[in-house]
Amino acid sequence: MKYLCPKCKTNTKFYQLKDRRIKCSKCHIRISPNKKRFKIDTKISRLVVSEFALEHSTEVILSRVK
Repeated sequence: MKYLCPKCKTNTKFYQLKDRRIKCSKCHIRISPNKKRFKIDTKISRLVVSEFALEHSTEVILSRVK
C-alpha cells in the first residue's frame, strides 16, 4: 500500500518501525497507518460489504443502506 506523508506531501520511502508505525525517509515523521480511511460507522460498512458479497446491484445496496 502506498502512503502519502501528511507533513511533506510526498510518497517517498517509508520504513516500518517495531510498533507498526511507519516513518517517512524525507521528513522523519512517524505515522500510524491503522487509522480509519473512511468516516463510516462500522455497522454500515459491514452491511455494505455483506451486500456486495451477495452480489446485489448498487441500486439495491443504496436503498437498503440509505
